[in-house]
Amino acid sequence: MTLSPDSAVADRATASHRAVGLGLIGCGTVGGALVSLLDQHADAFARRFGLRFDLRTIVRRQPAGPAGFTGTVTRDVSAVLDDPAVDIVIELMGGIAARRPVELALARGKHVVTANKLLLAAHGPALHDAARSAGVALRYEAAVCGGLPILALLTDAFPGDRLVQLSGIINGSTNFILTELVRTGRPALGIIAAAQRNGYLEADPSLDLDGHDAAQKLVLLLRHGFGADVLPSNLPTHGIGRVDQIDLDQASQLGASLKLVAHAQPTADGLAAHVWPTFLPPDSPLAAVSAADNAVLFSTENTGAQLVQGRGAGGSATANAVLADLVAVARLGSLAAYAPPPEPPEPVRLTDPPRPMWLRADHADQLPLGCDGAPHSLPNGQLAARHPGLTLHVALRFLQCYPTANAILLAL
Repeated sequence: MTLSPDSAVADRATASHRAVGLGLIGCGTVGGALVSLLDQHADAFARRFGLRFDLRTIVRRQPAGPAGFTGTVTRDVSAVLDDPAVDIVIELMGGIAARRPVELALARGKHVVTANKLLLAAHGPALHDAARSAGVALRYEAAVCGGLPILALLTDAFPGDRLVQLSGIINGSTNFILTELVRTGRPALGIIAAAQRNGYLEADPSLDLDGHDAAQKLVLLLRHGFGADVLPSNLPTHGIGRVDQIDLDQASQLGASLKLVAHAQPTADGLAAHVWPTFLPPDSPLAAVSAADNAVLFSTENTGAQLVQGRGAGGSATANAVLADLVAVARLGSLAAYAPPPEPPEPVRLTDPPRPMWLRADHADQLPLGCDGAPHSLPNGQLAARHPGLTLHVALRFLQCYPTANAILLAL
């Protein structure tokens, strides 16, 4: 008898516990933490949910599995995709190259849980269509904000409501670096090295430092919160790669905190969305978010402002989000799939309204026209000025022209 994807999960069972076959593709920091959590909490999953997870195969480059794993370790993805006992494929290899094994898993009637923000930001709608066609679930809570259940909240918790604003610190790596720069005064290179040792940074640190990781996550938040499908390249994005002590001193003088903020808000002309270093006032709920924590502050028409905060980087926090998706899929099958995003009233158009900004450059003639008053001198020999309203695309051109300059938002 051919089983449907949902009945395949349910029918391989003992009298009291359902066995759920897992296959893991990619096993680095998050994968290793996931293997450990599956082992540590096996009895709790059985007691609470009536589930016995059976991690059958790990696909990875290294010949050995994580400590305590006794199943198959291979470099052959087909060992997972072709195994009829694997109900849920966990994709943690990352990158666009994972598209093919994810598509094959879905086509073969296997549920997929992933943390691959790059893949989902680029090809999310097509993958959702493939999952729906196959009658299986595709979930990826771990792709945004580590252990914070923000996608589940935006997708399921406000069915009769409308999101009106969202701001967040959604890259724990850069928040850790900025926190340590202020706390210790140490050189940035040493703090970046510490972030790498802690497992906070991507394999290519520029993805975090230049804001691309946060932009990919913001794409997913826009999709689930506003029904807007955009590409990361469409979002004005500036990271913290140019932040130095001068910028932190300016934040101190303003009584502000310097954070890398992702922001989205509908306007009369469309949807304004960006990732940008921002001076946050002390009364902002995001200003006090420190270390590798993430936080998302959002408002809806019916419930007002809400803040979700917690660990947004590191193996255990991200693995916990993967586990939450595994439990949801094992219990609900295809019903665990994310609901379709809200339908925007009309095609989404990204807008770029002028915003107040603090600018610094080597020479006065490099600063954009329209700054408030004469520029003032900085201790490092540069000049700084406030601009009352600059679009982010103009600010990006300014940054491209002058590699030693910086531009920081003064308000969201």
